[in-house]
Amino acid sequence: MTKRIYLGLGSGGLRLGSFCAGFIPELGRRGKLEEVTTTAACSVNTLIAPYAIVGHLPGWWDKIEDFWRNKVHGKQVFSLTRNPPLNLDYLDNCFREGETRLDTEELDKRLSDGHKLIFALTDRQTGLPINVQPQGKDVLEWANHACSIPGLYNPKGNYMDAGFTTENIPLSTVFWREEGKIKFNPDYDEAWIITNTPPENKYKIITDLLINTVVSPTLPKAARKEIRKYRQNVKYARDILAEIQTLQRWDVWKGPRLRWIEPKHSYVRTIMDSNKERINRNVDLGIQMARDFARQLN
Repeated sequence: MTKRIYLGLGSGGLRLGSFCAGFIPELGRRGKLEEVTTTAACSVNTLIAPYAIVGHLPGWWDKIEDFWRNKVHGKQVFSLTRNPPLNLDYLDNCFREGETRLDTEELDKRLSDGHKLIFALTDRQTGLPINVQPQGKDVLEWANHACSIPGLYNPKGNYMDAGFTTENIPLSTVFWREEGKIKFNPDYDEAWIITNTPPENKYKIITDLLINTVVSPTLPKAARKEIRKYRQNVKYARDILAEIQTLQRWDVWKGPRLRWIEPKHSYVRTIMDSNKERINRNVDLGIQMARDFARQLN
């Protein structure tokens, strides 16, 4: 019997993005993404999610892995001496042309066949999360919004990175909390959720400084209030996953089976760490953990 699988790729900048750049292609090579019916992502993983849908095309898994290993690093991605420091235009151009150009026609074909693609973003005026379902013609534009962080790369529209909201792990389509209880979407048999490894305390300080001194001052008052709940929002999503895991162990969970994937550790130190060696080690870790995960599925 064919399963209906929800794949959720959380936020985490280059820390989780580089891991997923190894994990997703390796699962694809092993044919383990064929039963995924919905792919949801936020932040930098919106640049990987479309390829999780069209990566079955000949050679694509290797192209995406190679791109992250050899082009997503260094000053062309992030530099404090440039304005803006985060160069999303560079990444956007890579996905619009050349060897890594996204096949938007194939993406639309897969979406018309019933696959769902969901991006989580933040409304800049309210600071609240929203979900959109992009099509091939506008998927890279929405990905640009989803990766935008005010002060590092100013959003071109009214939306920005969802990493600071409760959708920092895109769960609300499959799991959510209502009146204290966890609810679930019965359209799925399993949910594979990939989340970021919590950073060491010394690197958490960098994130807090980023939010309080760079991001928040650029936003309207209502949005600033919401964004400063960042730690609480991260806890909200992880608490849902942890509670479901407990219910599964007790064999009393009636919803989709949760498979929670999280890197054992992260070689990439912060969400903006663009060191090539550390990014490549994270890609290798993603491949290794994908192989282990695939064996569990057999």
